[in-house]
Amino acid sequence: MTTPPTRASPTLRSLLTGLDGVDPDALDLTIHPGDAMYGFAAEQVGGVREQARLEYFRSGHNVWQVVDAALRQILGPRWPKRRPARVLDFGAGHGRVTRFLLPQLGASRLTSTEADPSAVEFLRAHFGLAAHQTPSDPSGVDLRHRFEQPEGFDAILALSVLTHLPEPAFEAWLKRWLDALTVEGGVLLFTTLGPATLLPGRSMPRSGFHFERISESRILDLDEYGTAWVTRDRVGRTLDRLTRGLARWKHVPRGVWNLQDLWLVTLDPRVHWGGDFELAVDLPTGQLEACRADGSILVASGWATGGRRPPRPARVELLLDGELVAEMETSGHRADAIEHLDLEEGAQVAAGFELRHRSNVPIDPATQVRIEVVDDVDPARSNGRRHVLHAGSVEGTELFLQMRGMLRDADHYRNQVEIFEQSRWGKMRRIWMSWKRRLRP
Repeated sequence: MTTPPTRASPTLRSLLTGLDGVDPDALDLTIHPGDAMYGFAAEQVGGVREQARLEYFRSGHNVWQVVDAALRQILGPRWPKRRPARVLDFGAGHGRVTRFLLPQLGASRLTSTEADPSAVEFLRAHFGLAAHQTPSDPSGVDLRHRFEQPEGFDAILALSVLTHLPEPAFEAWLKRWLDALTVEGGVLLFTTLGPATLLPGRSMPRSGFHFERISESRILDLDEYGTAWVTRDRVGRTLDRLTRGLARWKHVPRGVWNLQDLWLVTLDPRVHWGGDFELAVDLPTGQLEACRADGSILVASGWATGGRRPPRPARVELLLDGELVAEMETSGHRADAIEHLDLEEGAQVAAGFELRHRSNVPIDPATQVRIEVVDDVDPARSNGRRHVLHAGSVEGTELFLQMRGMLRDADHYRNQVEIFEQSRWGKMRRIWMSWKRRLRP
């Protein structure tokens, strides 16, 4: 049995109201205290609890949107209702994405695995799922037999799994997942980290695979669960070798969170990736950079796009307590937005925005601000997909942006110190300080 959902704060309710396809009263909001993804979100926002919860749910919803769009393209009418789709959520964590899948599928059609024992227990007890401990050794594992699905799975989701595995486990689990797919239209969806996201000072080996002993997990062995980067060519060659050339795959660079590469693989020769597939998973994005209320005037600015492939302008909306008070189309080519989106040098996209609202009375610091990006500026598009860029009270938003600025400044100075320490002058300084300590009486 699952426990009742945690009551949403006004800020969280504002976010959930803006998320496409989400019923704020039906979504389970409970976060396990040991959830590494929540901990990661908290680090990203400087420990501001409410903003950490917002980022946690927003990132989970973003993945759900990508998964839903991809599976609608591939499984068609089988997703999610006409035929009981059998879905394996491999590496489900503590349910960041699972909670968005459950209203579509129901617990009976969803099987989950996770390496963290506390997550397995949480998925079982809280969400009522058939959750299993992920085997530490993939050798000889038959996922159909282990999870009582002799016909295989219609869809296997492995999000942020291969991004953590060393090379032997990387290839072994790919093989196990492919073996567990249904022959007729089954699809494997997984993510990887590409060379463009390598840490500073690193380079991709000729093998096309790089692994380091770092991760957000505080309980898993870093030799078995670190961070892995891999090239498109290496993954493609591996898929071809494991399936003897039968795999039909699609690769979308930075298709998830504008960070992880998205892969979809099927063994069904009849499956053809539609020409609009990349557009289906190419969601609006952007960043709020400043928001300040001065008496009865509120100004919010930043950048946003309707997507990356190709970069498109968008409409940005400002809502106060759920009421639309200002809107504009993005304009002005922002070099920092081009860099953030990892677009080709010289790419052009109208990305900047500055929303202004004048109220008849002084703006209450507790007023809820929500900024949404709408991808319907192009008249050829009709779906008008939305992305919540930010949600929070006026006061909370100002404090959060100040905190984020301080963290960025700290990162900048830390990087400058590291650069100096590695420079010739930094080395000379260390030598001098060493001699000074020795000469000190």
